[in-house]
Amino acid sequence: MRGIRRLFPLLFLPALASAQAPHLTGRAVIAPAEGLLEADLCLSRFSERDDVRFLLSAAMNLRVVTDSVGRPLPYRGEYDGRLVGEAREYVVEVPDDARPLRHLCVSYRGAVRSMSYDLDIECPECAGIYVNGSHPMAGVAGRFASATPRGVLLLAGEVGFVETEALSFVGGPAGPAAVRGFSQGVGEIAGYYEEVMGLPYRERPTFLTFRSVWSERPDGRPGPRAVP
Repeated sequence: MRGIRRLFPLLFLPALASAQAPHLTGRAVIAPAEGLLEADLCLSRFSERDDVRFLLSAAMNLRVVTDSVGRPLPYRGEYDGRLVGEAREYVVEVPDDARPLRHLCVSYRGAVRSMSYDLDIECPECAGIYVNGSHPMAGVAGRFASATPRGVLLLAGEVGFVETEALSFVGGPAGPAAVRGFSQGVGEIAGYYEEVMGLPYRERPTFLTFRSVWSERPDGRPGPRAVP
C-alpha cells in the first residue's frame, strides 16, 4: 500500500426528485488491500414517494433496503435491473402500510448526487482520508460533514495533504512555490466572484492527486489493475 492512493466514489445515486436537497448519513468502512468498500447509508429529506428507485454501482453487492424503523423493504433489479452507465437501477416495492416513503436506508458492500452529508469513515490501513466538502484528516478514521449539498467523493489510502487558508492539496506533493502560486490564483478568482455577486466566496478548492484502481493494464488495455 505504500505510496498508493485509491479513489472510492460513493456510487449510491438516488433517483429522487425533491425541492430540497436530500441528506445522507451513515457509516463506511474501507479495506484498500482487498479493494472493498462496505457502507450502511440512509437518505432522508426527500419528497414523499410511493415509487422509489435508486442507482447503485454494478460492482456493489446490495445487502438490504430498509425504512426509517429498520424494516426490510422488498426490491427488484438485482438480476434484471436497468443499467445506467456503470450503475444498476433498483426499484423499491414499498408496502401499502409504509407509503409514502420519507426515509430510505441501503446496506451494501462495495455509495450520491448532490446532497448534504454527515458520515463516519474508517480505513484501518490508511494514512489519511478526504471527503470533498470537508477538511482532509490524517489517521484511520474520522467524521466528515457538509451542510452544503454536493456530490460525494471519498479519497483514502497513503494520502498526505497540505492545507492553507485558501485551498488544500490532497494526495500529492505541494512545494512552497506551488502553494503560493495556486493560493494567489484562487484568491484572485474568489475576489472577482465576490465583486460580481456581492457575496462572500466561502468555498475552499481542493486539488487531488491519485491512482485509480481502474487503469491501463501492462498490455495497454483498460481494466482492473492489482496494486501491491
